[in-house]
Amino acid sequence: MAPFILQMKDYINKYEFILHIHTKKSSFDDKGHRNNWRKYLLDILLGSVNNIHFIFNDFLKNEKLGIIYPETFANVMHQMNWGTDRLQGKNNVVDYLKSIGINLNNIINQNEKPVFPSGNMFWARTEAIKKAFNDNISQNNFPEEAGQLDMTLAHAIERSWVYIAHDAGFSFKQIIQRNKISNRS
Repeated sequence: MAPFILQMKDYINKYEFILHIHTKKSSFDDKGHRNNWRKYLLDILLGSVNNIHFIFNDFLKNEKLGIIYPETFANVMHQMNWGTDRLQGKNNVVDYLKSIGINLNNIINQNEKPVFPSGNMFWARTEAIKKAFNDNISQNNFPEEAGQLDMTLAHAIERSWVYIAHDAGFSFKQIIQRNKISNRS
């Protein structure tokens, strides 16, 4: 997450749309296969020229659509939560959002599941997410990579994309299957 945020902050305003993908090194799905989750995410977001056309047509038809991401991979659905400790995880996200000038404490309900692109891969309209690319965050804010599974700044950012878009006046869509998208706002 640090390279994406820190390296793109000087370039984010040059683009109308952005795709965030990465190597997805997480080793947990309930069968222990990290490649299945990565392949699933990449197939949904890229997959074919027709799939990409479909995604961009959706962005072009709806100028308030800010982010499109895959439905949560079935093998990690049970991990769709605020963090290791429900309240602490929620506060981790709220603290991050406050640090970039967003106060969504009244929108984020600790009793509801968070809404976010699990796996941290998505297409976005840069206008919808550009608050994440600000000067308040430096490399020092990110702990050294040590195989953490939760509760880092990177995990808070992953759980924040939809809320950042919402604050900027944008909605999101979740791809449930190729060519079938669920509307959410």
